[in-house]
Amino acid sequence: MKNKGETSDPKWVEGRKDSSVAYEVRGPSCARRFADYLSEMKEDVGIKNVLVLESGFNGWSASRNPVCRCTDNPCKGNDA
Repeated sequence: MKNKGETSDPKWVEGRKDSSVAYEVRGPSCARRFADYLSEMKEDVGIKNVLVLESGFNGWSASRNPVCRCTDNPCKGNDA
């Protein structure tokens, strides 16, 4: 799902039991491509919603929304 010349992969962080989070700091294009990919799949893989942050992860963080920087996987939310 990468464009030609792209070298970075999205970072995958396991979220709650029923969710996963992927972020790509360079922009929301990765999430949009992922949403398009899921909509084109012929089988249900159990992913119901893909959300794209309007200003990306950096905008979320700059708006002082909660960001956990712990290294636990899955995140326990202790470093928010």
